[in-house]
Formats: sequence, C-alpha cells, structure tokens
Amino acid sequence: MLNIKQNVISLNRGDDALFGVSITDETGEEYLMEAGDTLTFSVRALPEETSPVLLSVTSETDRILLRHADTAGIPAGRYSADIRLTRANGDILTVYPVLETHGRVKPWNNFLVDPEVT
Repeated sequence: MLNIKQNVISLNRGDDALFGVSITDETGEEYLMEAGDTLTFSVRALPEETSPVLLSVTSETDRILLRHADTAGIPAGRYSADIRLTRANGDILTVYPVLETHGRVKPWNNFLVDPEVT
C-alpha cells in the first residue's frame, strides 16, 4: 500500500505503486513537463552520492510508476529518496524532497519500505 504523508513515502515491499509529481517553480507557478523532460526517482540507503542506488526509475511524464520487482529486493527499513527533473535543455533540478519555508525537510529517512504481509 502506497502512503505519502508529510513528504514521507511509504510502500509495502513488493507492491506496485503509481504517484504523481507536482512541480512548481520558485514563484509558486506550476511547471508542466515538456517534451524531452524526464523525472528520475532514486532511493539510497544513505543521503550521500557515494551510497549505492537501491532503486532508480525514470519517467517521461509527471508520474512515477514503481513495479513490484523494483522494491522486492529491498529489505524493510528507512531509506533516502529524491526526485530529479532533467529538463530537455540539460538543466537538472531536485524537486523532492520539498524544502519548506519554515525549515528544511531532512532528505533522509523519507522513503519507508514496509515488510510484506502475505
């Protein structure tokens, strides 16, 4: 079961999940993806570039689709996730985790893999 609350994504290990990504610019205007733009959802054990990538999914739309095989091999636990927008012009922007106006959301422990029940 997919659950997204307070910038934390949780998912049962081995489940399929589909979620939309809303992107706004610095003025609060909605950004609509253009031809050639991609979103990449990545999960690492630690929020460091040297930490191995446990999961990476790229989409050409504003939706991220996780298949059961994507999380089936990841042990239940807390991980660090981000979503990067690569624009057709080559710009790369991190669009998740979201930075709040009253403090920074910690970019670690924001992806939970819950154990399989069945």
